[in-house]
Amino acid sequence: MKKMVLLSILVLMGLVFLASCGKPNENQAWLIGRWKAVDHAEVIEFLRDGKFTSQGTGAGFVTGKYTFIDNERIRIQIAGRKANVVKISFPEAGYLDVFFDPNEPQSKQTYRRL
Repeated sequence: MKKMVLLSILVLMGLVFLASCGKPNENQAWLIGRWKAVDHAEVIEFLRDGKFTSQGTGAGFVTGKYTFIDNERIRIQIAGRKANVVKISFPEAGYLDVFFDPNEPQSKQTYRRL
């Protein structure tokens, strides 16, 4: 009987652990979708599978991958380039701020949800 109780507790703890590992970052749900830069023609789309596309900049059409580091920072990886960490925030509904250099407030670019 004690073995069954212990086994049940271990299984329950394992399920709780697995459920918490699979829990998406709270900002990830907000990030998914298409965003247009407020002051120029760039459009970025973040997909659920961790990929993104960007178009309308001098670089043309760009694809890459992103991963959340924590609730405020994501790592952007474009093929053939060094990964870049950016800070994100959602100052108000429908808007996304991206700080391309997390230590420089002037590096902020604001996007509006499409």
